[in-house]
Amino acid sequence: MNHLRTLYRKRPVVAGLAVLALAAVVVAVARRSGSERSPAASSLAAAASAEPAATGARTVAEGQAGTVGDLTVTEEAMQLAEIRVEPVTRQVVPEKLAVSGSIEAGGDRTAKVTPRVGGKATRVLVVAGDTVRAGQTLALLESRELAQAQAAYRQAAARLSVARSHLERQRKLAALGAFGRPKVEDARMQSAAAEGEANTARGEVAASRNEVAEARSEKAALEGEVASAQSDAASAGSEVAEAEGNIQALQAALTQAQAQAKVSRARLERADLLLKEQLVARQEWEQIQADQQRAEADVDAARAGITQGKAKIETMKARLRAAEAKVRAARGRVQQADARIETALAKQAQAEAKLAAAVKRGGIGAQALAREEAVYKGGYVTSREVVEAESALQQAQLEQQSAAQAVRLLGSSPGGGSVLAVTAPISGRVQERNVTLGETVDTEHPIFALVDLAQVWAQLAVTPRDLPRVRVGQRVELTADTSGGRVFVGSVSAIGSAADESTLSVRVRVSLANPGAALRPGSFVRGSLITDVRREQIVVPTDAIQEHTGRKTLYVALDKPGAFEVRHVTLGASGEGWREITEGLKGSERVAVSGTFYLKSEALKSQLSDGCCAVETGKE
Repeated sequence: MNHLRTLYRKRPVVAGLAVLALAAVVVAVARRSGSERSPAASSLAAAASAEPAATGARTVAEGQAGTVGDLTVTEEAMQLAEIRVEPVTRQVVPEKLAVSGSIEAGGDRTAKVTPRVGGKATRVLVVAGDTVRAGQTLALLESRELAQAQAAYRQAAARLSVARSHLERQRKLAALGAFGRPKVEDARMQSAAAEGEANTARGEVAASRNEVAEARSEKAALEGEVASAQSDAASAGSEVAEAEGNIQALQAALTQAQAQAKVSRARLERADLLLKEQLVARQEWEQIQADQQRAEADVDAARAGITQGKAKIETMKARLRAAEAKVRAARGRVQQADARIETALAKQAQAEAKLAAAVKRGGIGAQALAREEAVYKGGYVTSREVVEAESALQQAQLEQQSAAQAVRLLGSSPGGGSVLAVTAPISGRVQERNVTLGETVDTEHPIFALVDLAQVWAQLAVTPRDLPRVRVGQRVELTADTSGGRVFVGSVSAIGSAADESTLSVRVRVSLANPGAALRPGSFVRGSLITDVRREQIVVPTDAIQEHTGRKTLYVALDKPGAFEVRHVTLGASGEGWREITEGLKGSERVAVSGTFYLKSEALKSQLSDGCCAVETGKE
């Protein structure tokens, strides 16, 4: 009691009350257990009371690492609690990339169940939320279409039975000689008819060949007409061009004559004035007048030549148009001749094909005749009736097979009833049920939606900056708020080729095993993607880490024996038996690696924890 009073004076009031409460609990437990209490437990309790922990609690902001207080225990408590202190170590650990995203059902893990045939629901065996297996019946439909298909199958089966019986009867009749009359004459008549058809076809071929020759000869003559008309057109075109050239020369001569006439008129007007003034001789004036009259005559002659040339051009153009029309008409007749040639060639090809077919039928008829004669001479019996019965049997078999296939395509078995069982294509859970009892359904609207959540996809958003560190096959560890802290391990199965326009992030798909369907589509997940980058980091044993009301905490040993700093830290990557410390610890420090639960209880009693939640860069 004296020691407790000393402890009360050294610690704050809250710490003293905590110790008194602990002592009361220890006394109560001692009274219950009596002599059964172990000596080690008694010693540890006594050691815990022997030397109080120091005070000095500090607050560390949420999301940061740092020291929140100091703690001191006795050497005896260290031994009894098996507290072991070791230096921290460095280890090469994989770099982890923090990722987040949402859960989707796998691409082949969902199924829309649509009946193969419409009908009325007579039974609905599942509801939304039920777990089903592949092939399990979900509903039963009464289908008129299936009933018709089953009726068609039964009719085909009946026709097959009749055809089989008919074949057996025909074979028995053939064995008794009912079909034993010779068929040589029939074969001979057919051979002769085929030969006649061949001769007729040969005549048609010869006639069509003559028609082709005549059409080609006519075309050659018409092509000569085209060439002659083209020659006339070319000649008329040359004459038009020559006349147009002459017109140009006459235009130049007219221009020159008009200029000369203008000069002559000017000279004559001047001479008239000079004659009135008697400044020029009358003989000279008359000469000037005669020159002016000749110039006017030259102008009139040039104009007359131009008029005549234009008339000639119009005549030549009319001739050219007539020649071109003749060319077009001749070409049209050539085209008609080509059409007649094509028609004649087609008739020739048709006649030759008919001849080939007739020759082939003639050969077949000759072979049939030879065979019938051999059968007749050899005394063998052939029966067309048996062959026809066999053909009818084969046709009935094909019809039955087709009817059976139609029934199978509707999802039923041949020979069954009109009730169709709608089955589950995959194992999973019924997500939607869109049918009620008595409802008529069709083949266009799904009546069930199934989802298999045993394997899901996590669609993660990765920034383009981090994308070079991501590749297919990398390990990913994820958790969801709805999974109770479970860690789901998967691998990168696909990387998107384009970034999202709004978030500028690239979608990375991760395939995850989902036992118990803990991850639901639409759930938010977060975690780490383990990249190929490796780096040396500080690590501690996992037993060294305790949690103080949500904050990951280490007990860093000080120089004084039994003295520790209670320090919040930030965690990173994890492995078998170790955990990376990304913030809050130096490589030269030492930490408690065992007996940390005892240190945690002492620290909590001393109110050293600030109650904040731990911040992690990776997952445990």
